[in-house]
Amino acid sequence: MNIIISASYRKNSLSERLAKSLYQGFETLRLDGFKIEYCRGCGGCDKSGRCVIKDDHAALLEKIDAADEIVLAFPVYFDSVPAQLKAVIDRLQQRYIVSYGAGGRIEKTKKLHVVFTAGGKAQIPAPKTLKYFADCIGATLCDCTGLSYTDKEPSLSDAETFLFT
Repeated sequence: MNIIISASYRKNSLSERLAKSLYQGFETLRLDGFKIEYCRGCGGCDKSGRCVIKDDHAALLEKIDAADEIVLAFPVYFDSVPAQLKAVIDRLQQRYIVSYGAGGRIEKTKKLHVVFTAGGKAQIPAPKTLKYFADCIGATLCDCTGLSYTDKEPSLSDAETFLFT
């Protein structure tokens, strides 16, 4: 199974349309369809490796775990990912603690692609955050496709591809 995780609040957003045009046949999961709370920093996951917050985060992780390829699609807000995607990433502390805290690593068996739209010149937003997300879901960060100057309504064919180094 391959999935697109759309982190735009707008239905049929430009970032979602771009992702769907590049990754045809992937199932689309819209984050606004999940109830995901912010990490509370409570430390509840430190020993068990499981988050104590009861919401849809675990259901989303099941979908991510079952996928071979994952596409993150989102608009860039202030050179970063939107808050609802950041909440998903922050809640991966449960996996970070278990793998890195114990001196181990999560085996990388998946591919992660990033698709984003930006009001200004496209550049990889929050690269360290995206790298940590990839690490915590067991993925190799493959590529990043960005569409610039979206306030001027560019064509999807104007998108640029960036490689993570």
